[in-house]
Amino acid sequence: MCHSLQAKKTDKLKEATQKPKADCIYAARAQAKTTGELLSTAAEAYMSLGNVASPKGNGQYFRQALEYLRSASELPGYALPLHLQT
Repeated sequence: MCHSLQAKKTDKLKEATQKPKADCIYAARAQAKTTGELLSTAAEAYMSLGNVASPKGNGQYFRQALEYLRSASELPGYALPLHLQT
């Protein structure tokens, strides 16, 4: 019983933290208004989620962060902030 309650709580946390950033990115892409700043901010949010998620589930957050960083770095005229560069 406790495990199922914890799983529900974890799912709700994922929904609450993941959805707003993803919705912003989807909306911006749909309107062709994606900016490097938006993508890099979303990437930082996903890195933060990866840092606090369980080791077996954090990979998805880091992969999403990398996708956003790659997309941001490919935008003409945008340079990633120094702390996000390799």
